Amino acid sequence: MLRLSVNKAFANLTRTSLNSISTKNNEGVGISVEINGFGPVFRMAINLHTTSWPSLQHLYLMLHYNQKLYEIEDSLIPLPALAPEMTYIFHITVRCLEPEKGIADNIGINLVNHCKIIAAALVSMPISEMSLLD
Repeated sequence: MLRLSVNKAFANLTRTSLNSISTKNNEGVGISVEINGFGPVFRMAINLHTTSWPSLQHLYLMLHYNQKLYEIEDSLIPLPALAPEMTYIFHITVRCLEPEKGIADNIGINLVNHCKIIAAALVSMPISEMSLLD
């Protein structure tokens, strides 16, 4: 029974994942996100794939989330220079603050250059399981 519910949840997550949006062709960056874990602690792997030439510099990853539901240690992450045709992976820990409520929300991820959004993605978080350690 547990295996069936895990497979259904995984299929639902795969179906509801959204692609990223890039705002300019000369600043081509693709964002894909993978969520690992059952909760209340999730590991988010953010993959950035650059397609632009020359390298992109002075960029930040900015995460928008409901602070009543989730805790993220760094919601603004400075990035190194992104070389063309490379994939970069950044890992972020997301903690569900109240897993007993059984609710989930979206987390927005923006790749910004000072005040300008270069690419954006929206992640549908899964409903958190209760901690087995408490």
